[in-house]
Amino acid sequence: MRTAPTSDAGRADPAAMNLCFFIADMAGFGGTERAASSIASGLAAGQGVGDVHMLALAGDTSSRFALDRRIRRAALFDTAGSMTRRYVGAIARLRDYLVRHRIDTLVVVESTLCLYAIPAALGLPVRVICWEHFNFRMDGGKRKRIVARYLAALLADDVVTLTERDKAVWRKKTIGFAQLHAIPNPSSAGGDRIRDDGNGRTVLAVGRLVGQKGFDLLLDAWHQVRSVHAVDDWRLTIVGDGDERDALLAQIDRLGLSASVSLVPATQAIDAYYSRAAVLVCSSRQEGLPMVLIEATQWGIPIVSFDCETGPREIVEHRVSGLLVPDGDVRLLAEGLREVMGDDALRARFADAAIRRGRRFEQSGVLAEWSRLLGAGVSPFPSGLTGERH
Repeated sequence: MRTAPTSDAGRADPAAMNLCFFIADMAGFGGTERAASSIASGLAAGQGVGDVHMLALAGDTSSRFALDRRIRRAALFDTAGSMTRRYVGAIARLRDYLVRHRIDTLVVVESTLCLYAIPAALGLPVRVICWEHFNFRMDGGKRKRIVARYLAALLADDVVTLTERDKAVWRKKTIGFAQLHAIPNPSSAGGDRIRDDGNGRTVLAVGRLVGQKGFDLLLDAWHQVRSVHAVDDWRLTIVGDGDERDALLAQIDRLGLSASVSLVPATQAIDAYYSRAAVLVCSSRQEGLPMVLIEATQWGIPIVSFDCETGPREIVEHRVSGLLVPDGDVRLLAEGLREVMGDDALRARFADAAIRRGRRFEQSGVLAEWSRLLGAGVSPFPSGLTGERH
């Protein structure tokens, strides 16, 4: 919606930019909040920008993830509530915040929030960047997310997707003037992994306990895996919280899996589970770019995953660092798990390749991509009014 401050070379001057990351819930515990905290902190810590703000739509300003102390935190509303009733007020408060704090660039963390951000920034000298964290075909049954995406394509300055595949879908499905970019989420996992002694027999799954993550499918697959006597010493550990916990516990009991499946709460100490995992399994029905798979590669954990539309294929090299099985095929997921679990040499080969693959998601490289984006400026024309459409 604006031309960012430029240097004599005609490029945006990041040091002159005050950045604001606009997020639904600063205290959330998912990959979206983790990535936003990581990028905001990295920029605040020395990437040559001005003030960095983290602004929540509603709720307190505590974070489950580390935030650089220089980041200024705030929320439009102190408590959660009906945003239908608060919609106009939210736009007014956001606009006031942008003006009062002289925000130059507004990074909208998740496309739905563009319904507030774009009206709030209309007519202001603020660059609006929509940071999409789901693939384009994932709308969660929310019509407002669909509307927000088309609005972002039309009127935002930039849209950042997590994968090149999703960027191509945006280009094909939308009409607008937003510049499209693909930048993966960063991870600082891994490092000096404390490997087990070779006797580890844990298959790990991590994520919110919701339908999207497909843990019901995973339990069905695990039931098939357990039908093979040779894997009696293996266990499945699912780490996460969510609305489907009771249903999953009932399914575990119904399938007679209580002795081989652990369902444990989400934790910030997830490294302890990665360090003991021999295999990481992803049973998601849909993904954007799953952080758990990125972290698994950086820990050198072999992966068995559904090949859902976006995400796993960008992270896992089939039969190089893990196995990709047809989306939603429970039988083949079980077969893939049995194959990897039953072959120590295969797991070792996958682990080495996973570590090499994981380097492309290191935080320093992803931060450099964000710095280039912020320093590249935008079209000299107000978005949605003129210029070249994608």
